Amino acid sequence: MIQTGQQKLGGYTFYWDPDNMLIPEKKKDVAETKTYGGAAIFEWDAILSGTRVVLEWDSMPSGMYKKLRQQYIETGTTYEWNPQTGGNRYNVRIVDLEGQYFGTVHHDGHFRKNVKLALNIRSMASTSQATTTTTTSTTTTTT
Repeated sequence: MIQTGQQKLGGYTFYWDPDNMLIPEKKKDVAETKTYGGAAIFEWDAILSGTRVVLEWDSMPSGMYKKLRQQYIETGTTYEWNPQTGGNRYNVRIVDLEGQYFGTVHHDGHFRKNVKLALNIRSMASTSQATTTTTTSTTTTTT
């Protein structure tokens, strides 16, 4: 079934939405180490920055893969990602993109299979909201 893309990464709208995707949400770091008499456990507050989100496609048109690949190799570029999952948008970096040939290695073909795109969330994207200003005036009448 062909899906109409809704997600956006930078200025690029996905032709097909991912088949699987991790939820972009805060994660906490926990470290544990054994000690002579037990264990030491360290926990830090859950934060969004640095969270990795993986998007997966069973298959993807090769043109879409090439476009995502161009974005991936642009070192140091932060993109705005709109996953279309409830209004939140994120500033992300592409940290990994992998895919396999669909068919044989010697045939470029029109699709890639088992594609994984890993994004690292840097922050929430700012949202611009329209504002309305209402002004009132008072009129005094004397008779």
